[in-house]
Amino acid sequence: MPLRVAYISKFPPQVGGIERHVYEIACRLVKGNNDVRVFTCNDAGETYTIDGIQVLNYRPLARIDTYYWIARPWLIRNFLKDIERFNPDIVHFHLFSNTLELLMPKLCKKYHVAVTPHISIGAGFYGLTVCQISVAILKKIAGNASLLICVSDMLCKWLKKCNLNFRGTIRVIPNGVDTGKYTPPRERTLEKPYRISFVGRIASEKNIPTIIKAFEKIREKLGEVELIIMGKGPLLKKYLKKYGNIRGVQFKGYVPEKEKIRILRLSHLFIFPSLAEAQGISLIEAASCGLPCIASKIGGMPSIVKHGFNGFLVDPFDADKIANYAVKILSNEYLYHKMSINARKFAVENFDWDKVAEKTIKAYMEILDEKGVH
Repeated sequence: MPLRVAYISKFPPQVGGIERHVYEIACRLVKGNNDVRVFTCNDAGETYTIDGIQVLNYRPLARIDTYYWIARPWLIRNFLKDIERFNPDIVHFHLFSNTLELLMPKLCKKYHVAVTPHISIGAGFYGLTVCQISVAILKKIAGNASLLICVSDMLCKWLKKCNLNFRGTIRVIPNGVDTGKYTPPRERTLEKPYRISFVGRIASEKNIPTIIKAFEKIREKLGEVELIIMGKGPLLKKYLKKYGNIRGVQFKGYVPEKEKIRILRLSHLFIFPSLAEAQGISLIEAASCGLPCIASKIGGMPSIVKHGFNGFLVDPFDADKIANYAVKILSNEYLYHKMSINARKFAVENFDWDKVAEKTIKAYMEILDEKGVH
């Protein structure tokens, strides 16, 4: 029997990990003849459709940075009426997106509510502060939800330690990648210039200055090396001014998906020393393209990068260690190709979006069966 699923979340044309996750799962639900509505808050228009997915948009009053949208209070009644008319089997919140999620306790009284908190477990002042604020909000709004989905084992274990007093079902379902689209090149030769890539929001939590420091050390040892940084964000102009003239460094800004895939396939290595990450879709995409990855040993990133198998895990502030591991990979052809093969294989086996969607639907059915709905 088809499901009616309502997503309260960020959504394209916004660009980001949450947006990608919800879009990919929604597409697969629609292909399976399920009825999907996305309820969002952005500046794209009142109502629009993307790939058969109907999106109801409640124009925002303001936004915090480019990240969090504040819904117009007088549109909240419209939102609740639209939800009631749709009468979903599942209402699924992807946190943290917009102030509509503050209505979760109210919706829990009437609907089966699932919640995926994309909480970035972090390092340093920024990472720890974000964690504490996120958990405090989650405790207030999600206690009576039917289903809690964590994108990594690490996040699941960490949330359990935070005494959420969550009484529903808990499942671990990761982010994913379209492994048919994000593929390695037919042949990747390890020759100069070596290309190192990064994809992510150009913001403080992505730790771009440490990537630049490591890159300069790598270039000192290996010579011809390029660093390609893809993404937009509040610090892009500042970093362009500060680092844009460094030889070999390229800030691409926002890059369309086809161009992003092209660059990843041309790259040799992916570096991602983020200070706060629930898991990291960019890492999964890079691995699916057969790139060895160097990433922070915090948050959900160790669920993607297995130290010494498909890359290396590091302290995100240790530019020397990042550089040493990069040189180790790029100067050893056997190790490089071994890690490249392992990265692709691990991504296909664990993070394909079709498998992620199947797990998500199974989790929905579990809570509906418990309530005797299906």
